[in-house]
Amino acid sequence: MSKFIQDKSKHDNGFGNKYLDKQDDKGDKKYQDMINLPPPKSRKRPPMSLSNRAAQFAPFSALTGHKEMIKETARRTGEKIELEEDAIQRLNEKIRMVQENISNRPEVMITYFRPDEKKEGGAYITEKRTVKRVDQIHGQLLMTDGVCISVEDVFQMELLSN
Repeated sequence: MSKFIQDKSKHDNGFGNKYLDKQDDKGDKKYQDMINLPPPKSRKRPPMSLSNRAAQFAPFSALTGHKEMIKETARRTGEKIELEEDAIQRLNEKIRMVQENISNRPEVMITYFRPDEKKEGGAYITEKRTVKRVDQIHGQLLMTDGVCISVEDVFQMELLSN
């Protein structure tokens, strides 16, 4: 049997409603008299917005970014190969030929080492490009699309047109 508590000072919860005495011998209809009551409204605080209420129940991930870190660590990078002296001489000869034909915008198939931005190592890239200029001072090949390739990173180059 449920009864309404009359003492306001002891059982006022700040929401304007009073606690109900929860003593029930059988336990069946314990909260039946409360089920259809409107939700309590605070006299002290404004109601919380729905987005703030939803944020309280958002999933919590203590390891934010952990999955991405594992994936990045597992990603493989290669090491730069140091060319031997005769390979360097052949490459210098090809660069000289490109320099001689620079007015014709020579097209080359170039394999070069691109360092990785996030960790040590990198990858070899093979691309077909058009050379705009050979910068001997800085040791770079400048392409028509704005890409700069360091001569030290070039592994192989074939002149396609002159």
